[in-house]
Amino acid sequence: MKKMLFLALCTLSLTSFAQDIVLPAPQTDGGKSFRYAIANRRTIRNFTGGSLSMQQLSDLCFSACGMNRKDAKKLTIPTARNAQDLVLYAATKQGIYRYDAAAHTLIFLKKGDFRQQFGMQKGMFAKAAVVLIYTSDLKKLNFGNSDAEKKTNC
Repeated sequence: MKKMLFLALCTLSLTSFAQDIVLPAPQTDGGKSFRYAIANRRTIRNFTGGSLSMQQLSDLCFSACGMNRKDAKKLTIPTARNAQDLVLYAATKQGIYRYDAAAHTLIFLKKGDFRQQFGMQKGMFAKAAVVLIYTSDLKKLNFGNSDAEKKTNC
C-alpha cells in the first residue's frame, strides 16, 4: 500500500512540472454528424476556468491540425497549395506547447500562463482551458523559388 501511495505522489508531482504531453489516440468515430455540428455551431464566451480531460485535449488537437493519413502525412485541415505549412500551438495554464501532429504530442516550449496574451478579450482567454494559436511556416509555402513562378508572379 505504501508503494502505491508513493507512486501516486510521484506521478502527481511529475504532472506539476512542465513536460511534453503524449496525447491518447483521438476518437475519430461516433459523435454528432458533421451537418448537425454545423447547424448547431455557436460561439460561447462564458468560460468557467475548468480543465479539459486528456481525451478532450487529444480530440481537440487532432481536429484542429492532426495528421489523419500517416502514409501521406496529410493534415485534418486544408492548406494553400497543399503546403502543409500550418503549425498549431497550445497555451495552457502550465505553459506553451507546439503540437507535433505526426507524434500526436504536445511539445513543451515555455513554462508559465500566457493565455491572456493571445487575444483582445484578456479575461476570457485567461479562463479558457486552452488557447489554440495557428501559425504558418512560410518556408513551406515556397513562394518564388522557381524561375517559372518568378515570371508569372507580380
